[in-house]
Amino acid sequence: MKSTHLVELKKLELSDELSQEITFGFNQEWYKSKWQRLAGCGPTAASSLIYYGLHSDQKLEKNKALEIMETVWDYVTPGMGGVYKRSMFTGGLQRYFDKHEIKATIESIEITKNKKTRMSLIDTVNFLENGLTNNALIAFLNLDNGDEEKLDEWHWVVVSGIDVHENHSQVFINIIDDGKLFAIDLDLWLRTTKKGGAFVYFTLN
Repeated sequence: MKSTHLVELKKLELSDELSQEITFGFNQEWYKSKWQRLAGCGPTAASSLIYYGLHSDQKLEKNKALEIMETVWDYVTPGMGGVYKRSMFTGGLQRYFDKHEIKATIESIEITKNKKTRMSLIDTVNFLENGLTNNALIAFLNLDNGDEEKLDEWHWVVVSGIDVHENHSQVFINIIDDGKLFAIDLDLWLRTTKKGGAFVYFTLN
């Protein structure tokens, strides 16, 4: 099995001082308004990418994370259907970089609704491995679960790792969502999703 994971996953760990439990990543439930909490998965995922890729902090702090989330909201801004297109996410991310004079290259792929034009498992794995090898957190838009029941549909999450078994017989990606770290079957999702989605990451120039 070939495993490719983020080098600094601990940057995304958040410790609850009361329960002593460890949660992972940014959470859209931290937003202050009801609309932001409802539609904020896109800007939350974008904030996660920005934090992981640009900040050297070794410990995630909720207050600082929320500051980033509120700023990113103005660039990756949900419409009535949320951030439901790859271009809404990548365009907002690029505007953020331009405004803050950050030189970065955004890489993205679309998983098409049409299965005939949909990217293959091997090509999707190669894209994800390239991002993770460059220590980039990857945003993942899932518009429809297909038969993979662990995901929420019409929702952005982030990918922190991938495990590929011999000959791609099984492929699992590690997802961070709602404070949890868990694995999903990428092959199952690719074969059965009815609406597709997208993957996005960036690297600094």
